[in-house]
Amino acid sequence: MSLTPLATITDVEERMFRDLTPGEAVRIERMLIDVSAVVRNYTRQLFTTTRATERVRPVGHRIRLPHRPVVTVHSVSLIIEGTAMPAVGYIWDGADEIWLSEAGQIINLAETAYEWLASNTPVAEIDYTSGYATIPEDVVGVVCSVVTRALSAPGAGGIISEAVGEYTYRLSEAAAQGPLTLTRTEKDILGTYRAFATQAELRW
Repeated sequence: MSLTPLATITDVEERMFRDLTPGEAVRIERMLIDVSAVVRNYTRQLFTTTRATERVRPVGHRIRLPHRPVVTVHSVSLIIEGTAMPAVGYIWDGADEIWLSEAGQIINLAETAYEWLASNTPVAEIDYTSGYATIPEDVVGVVCSVVTRALSAPGAGGIISEAVGEYTYRLSEAAAQGPLTLTRTEKDILGTYRAFATQAELRW
């Protein structure tokens, strides 16, 4: 899937305090796509508002959603013997956690499913929307920092593939091995946005 870059050419110009030449604008347009993919891979966050279905194994009765901030939780199901069963007893805390109730989590189960639950912990499937209406300024700043640092580097080489769970991005070779890499300071800035890995399936 193709996601919107996390910064614009205008953002880069504002930080360089000058207008870009036509040739620079063409290079930077490609770099913004590459650097945005690098940032998304490092943080495991999409940032742009996206509706997705995540499969997460609860810890006790709690589920922490990996993509933040969470805008809306549409539904919660538990995977019982390969079938998604609606969880009727849950509470979304308004942030990034869902709390399952100890009783009444699922309804209309077959007898074999109750037997399965006696010795198995089901994975939860959550349909939710997350992301920022406006990309955080520090994230925009990191993307622009990497782009301006790489502006004088040679053009990108071949294309390779990078992925965050089920989300796949196309990066130039320079993005993975060359000048479009994150410094320690940039990683520190992005550290607050990092999420744990999980399985995800995008729904349009």
